[in-house]
Amino acid sequence: MGVTIARKIVKGGAAVDHKEGNYYVGESLGSRVKAFIGIAGGNWGLNTCIVGNLVPTCHTVDGYYPGATIISGPSKFLKDLNNNGGPEGKKVYSVWSIFDEFLMDQCLVWGKVTSRIPGQTS
Repeated sequence: MGVTIARKIVKGGAAVDHKEGNYYVGESLGSRVKAFIGIAGGNWGLNTCIVGNLVPTCHTVDGYYPGATIISGPSKFLKDLNNNGGPEGKKVYSVWSIFDEFLMDQCLVWGKVTSRIPGQTS
């Protein structure tokens, strides 16, 4: 969970909590970050969260809900994180293992590697 939370802090802006409502994280720090490296993050959600709001970690608003289908989209938090704001740094990288016991299923969620950060440096 640290990767997505760190990404949000660096990107800054508005956020939402399913209990407390809207809040402001702050201004973007992306221009101050030379290299952002995400290690085994759940950027597109977790397969174990397909069931939705059964546990807070999987909430459809601010959790790791990947969407009920490939076209339904992830939680509001993940959708905003992956589509809005600038890059997390001048260079953005991610690393993961296909044998990760937490991310499972070779780190794939709806056919995407969940650890890849959108727009990352090739």
